[in-house]
Amino acid sequence: MSDYSAALPGNVLSKYRPFSSERLKPYMIRAAFYRKLRDFIAPRRRNIRCLKVAGFLALLVMAAFSSANAADADQVIVKKYEINAQLFPATHILASTAKIDYTPQTSTSQLSFELNSALRVQKVVDASGNDLTFQQDGLILKITLSNPAVQG
Repeated sequence: MSDYSAALPGNVLSKYRPFSSERLKPYMIRAAFYRKLRDFIAPRRRNIRCLKVAGFLALLVMAAFSSANAADADQVIVKKYEINAQLFPATHILASTAKIDYTPQTSTSQLSFELNSALRVQKVVDASGNDLTFQQDGLILKITLSNPAVQG
């Protein structure tokens, strides 16, 4: 007996229809729709991501060097900020330098600034390029001046 269908009950074969692309057509249309939708949204998602990064960068720059607290608010008057920032989207790194021109309101040997929690300071130098000691504790950056600043 070379015909195996004779060994199966009669209605088993009638349940299975032969394969046809007509049966898959709704799924293929749906898949094509989702591919087109994905291709339409993907560039916009990238643009939105860049806008979010640019917005976050703007917030970081604006909040980078605000006064640490009310007691330190009158410690110095900041005349000018000069912030040069470079964004590396592939590695999610923001590298920047900030130059701050200030006038001390009191004689002090230590300055405090409040930074965004995502910023990590690697180096602080004075106007002459000499390294200054600093301590970053959470949001607060404390810089110890090599020569105490005098009022005015």
